[in-house]
Amino acid sequence: MPNYDVTIYREMRVKFNGISAESPSHAAYLGHDRPTSEADLVEDCDGRSFAALVDVAGDSDGVVIDFPQGEIPQHFAKAMLGMLQSAVDHWGEAVRADEPIDGGDAVQWLSGFITAALPLVREIERQAAQHKPEGPAP
Repeated sequence: MPNYDVTIYREMRVKFNGISAESPSHAAYLGHDRPTSEADLVEDCDGRSFAALVDVAGDSDGVVIDFPQGEIPQHFAKAMLGMLQSAVDHWGEAVRADEPIDGGDAVQWLSGFITAALPLVREIERQAAQHKPEGPAP
């Protein structure tokens, strides 16, 4: 079984103390441009691992393995946006006008909304479960 050198590209917390800047935004960009080696603190922050560069030990011809990030596929995002738009279309005017809303009507509409949303939610959950990174091989 070969040995591998693995480089993980991961979200981390990198803190730079005492950056002099004209505004918080300016300070953020100055920190962004500094190398990690100048940071006052570098630590894990339960961030995501984006990818790994894997080389056979001692070799430099590696392969990049991307880790799925759980992005919502575009067709699901469009379907969810459509459902949210239906809520705005149906209830937006009453909410904006601060009009009283009949509780029975709201419950009936919400019941239909949830019924329509459940298959979409279940399919997103199913696909997300299928795309989780695999653990180590036994």
